[in-house]
Amino acid sequence: MTWTPKDLELFANKGVSVAEADRQIDQLRNGVAPTKVIAPCTPGNGIHVLTESQQERFKEIYEANVASLHVTKFVPASGAASRMFKHLFDPENNPSLWTEFKDQIQHFAFYSLLEAKFGALGDQTSNDTWKEVVDFILTSAGLSYSTAPKGLVAFHSKEGAIRNAFQEHLHETLDLDKGRDGFCIHFTVGPGLANSERKKIKEEAEALGKANASSFEVTYSEQAESTDTLALTFQGDAARDQEGNILFRPGGHGSLIQNLGAIVGDVIFVKNIDNVMPDHRRPSTIHFKKVLAGILCEVVEERNALIASQANQEKRSFIQKWFTFGKDLGISDQDLNAYLDRPIRVCGMVKNVGEPGGGPFWLKDASGFESVQIVEKAQIDTADSEQLNLLSQSTHFNPVDLVCHMKDPEGNRYDLSMYINHERSIIAEKSLDGEVIKVIEHPGLWNGSMEGWLTIFVEVPLDTFAPVKTVNDLLRKEHQ
Repeated sequence: MTWTPKDLELFANKGVSVAEADRQIDQLRNGVAPTKVIAPCTPGNGIHVLTESQQERFKEIYEANVASLHVTKFVPASGAASRMFKHLFDPENNPSLWTEFKDQIQHFAFYSLLEAKFGALGDQTSNDTWKEVVDFILTSAGLSYSTAPKGLVAFHSKEGAIRNAFQEHLHETLDLDKGRDGFCIHFTVGPGLANSERKKIKEEAEALGKANASSFEVTYSEQAESTDTLALTFQGDAARDQEGNILFRPGGHGSLIQNLGAIVGDVIFVKNIDNVMPDHRRPSTIHFKKVLAGILCEVVEERNALIASQANQEKRSFIQKWFTFGKDLGISDQDLNAYLDRPIRVCGMVKNVGEPGGGPFWLKDASGFESVQIVEKAQIDTADSEQLNLLSQSTHFNPVDLVCHMKDPEGNRYDLSMYINHERSIIAEKSLDGEVIKVIEHPGLWNGSMEGWLTIFVEVPLDTFAPVKTVNDLLRKEHQ
């Protein structure tokens, strides 16, 4: 691709290398092949299922080690709340969701704010009043939820006190490590979260810690400009804005691999901003988070010891136990340490009950090695009958409940960019000024961006998973 001096100056200002710009344009032109799965991960074949005694053992391992660990919770929280309220923008085209919203309005945590403004709402409320209610919810005349970050939406109420998603994550963090100092919670946020709100969340964390003989730090980061991606015109050229500048777009949540790589910690929990529950429904979540972290602690300790040893048969047994479910990778003794010397993640998987999103599958890489990976449905060629059949056999779903270790045996942080499979990028078509353009997103944070990690899938119960994709999801029993 030939770039102008103005293009090169823009690349330099954004921190995008020419090589990366060329790579993205080539990928946009040539496309991305569908991800070919070889089998779904199932209990005993890709997914570990623990007995109650095993759960307790791993939980105890975490609790015994946590005092000596630097623990961080990493929460992607830059999503806008507007998607949650999509059906309120156009109620007539979403009649069932709109009816459910009105009929159960009093069950939302923000109902007290509406009642204070409009009085009791119900069957006798006029259409004009409902329009005013929606306007109050969405615009700066009231709650501003059409522009607010999702983390600021009122999710739950307890004894009359409203908690948003940020606040609930603070409480979950406290429950995870009550009585200990040094826990950190890191939110990746967008510029829409004002400095005053960031300060308020930090102050609440400080107050919450003091009231519970604990302390935990709150930190923030934003998606780096260097992770923005290019687009392609129908004619095959780099898309440009009306001033002739190269058009850049946000690169999706896979961009956050850079933010994650900057986190300091021995144990790093990863969880989405919208998957959080009220206090009384949280015990199962806390239990299984500790279980997953205990597995991570044991695996990291054993991995580090094996790399320092010459025990090749023990290394093979360890790999087959945790990562390949008895399969022999067929690699030489000299390559065993290279296989083990990678970031590690332990991921909770729930039984699939129809939630949209990705799931666990076995994949085969270019070297012929099989590994467990998270694959989005959109990445699979459903026109291929064999692939569609394998997709239909999938039993579990990815709730984004990860625990990560990103240090080598000497304690040095891995360069996470070395473990991304860029062939798992997502290409889509969008409209720009009436013209169709192709846009690209980086491989998903827990999909292709972590494909080179050592990965362990563990079954966790469905009651640990309560995503909020639309505001009506807050009516589910998990949020009441």
